[in-house]
Amino acid sequence: IERVGAADAEGKFYNMGGIDVSGTTGRIDLLFHNAERFSSMLSQPKPQIIAIGDGGNEIGMGKVRELVTRDVPKGSLIGSVVSCDHL
Repeated sequence: IERVGAADAEGKFYNMGGIDVSGTTGRIDLLFHNAERFSSMLSQPKPQIIAIGDGGNEIGMGKVRELVTRDVPKGSLIGSVVSCDHL
């Protein structure tokens, strides 16, 4: 999936330009952020999460948040905190 992920603990979402798009973005990122807890509740193994990112604000880019913060314009604002297993 290529989808914007939460950029902070409050669940704010930003587009590449740094504009807050939280009001028009569903919290699909919570499925990925809580995958291990959900699978445990269902007595299932945790699914492997594969993410694709091209700008730093996508679900999964939390895996490389330090790089996003350092190398992407407005990365410290827009960078997703939602990680993944494979990026």
